[in-house]
Amino acid sequence: MARKPIHLEATGKLTLRDRIWAAVRALHKLQPDGFTRRNVESWVAKRAPAEATARSINENTIESYLKGLVAGAYLRRKDPAAAYQVAVYQLVRDVGVEAPRVACTGREIAPGDCQTNLWRAMKILKAFDWRELRAAAAVELAPATAKFYCQFLARAGYLKVLRDAKPGTPAAYRLVRNTGPRAPQIQRSRHLYDPNLGEVVWHPEVNS
Repeated sequence: MARKPIHLEATGKLTLRDRIWAAVRALHKLQPDGFTRRNVESWVAKRAPAEATARSINENTIESYLKGLVAGAYLRRKDPAAAYQVAVYQLVRDVGVEAPRVACTGREIAPGDCQTNLWRAMKILKAFDWRELRAAAAVELAPATAKFYCQFLARAGYLKVLRDAKPGTPAAYRLVRNTGPRAPQIQRSRHLYDPNLGEVVWHPEVNS
């Protein structure tokens, strides 16, 4: 079997971040003078993995990640003062096939982020409420974060409700859909993306 191009050699399913980063690296080689967000959008749509439910990636998602790569000094924006011109980017720090985990501010997102730790704890506990899950996750996070993650995964069918919430008593859950090691991610659009499956598995417009 022919070896995959270097920009596609990654372990497991490609996340949205992986696909955008692969496009950035490929476009850097094809267009060393710079590329635009539209170039990235076109590249990822034409080379969507077979398991992807949608070939394209939302332009706001791409824009946010590019912004984070600029802030994190992975990309440089040409003519940054030209606010009303189409942004042109250049790759200045290629760290390999693994996509940088950065927020739109450029802050590095640690591999052990809150959702990863909550997901890991869910697979250890047989039954739990959000308070027990937060304690088992062994990471500092807001109570509302743990509560919302449980509620969202329950809506998406990953958790079974064992006990409904009552005044003073939180709902209890059990994990019934374990799709793999990587935590399902609640995106800003309130979609649930499962990197183990490489697809959006729940969103309010369709599943509510």
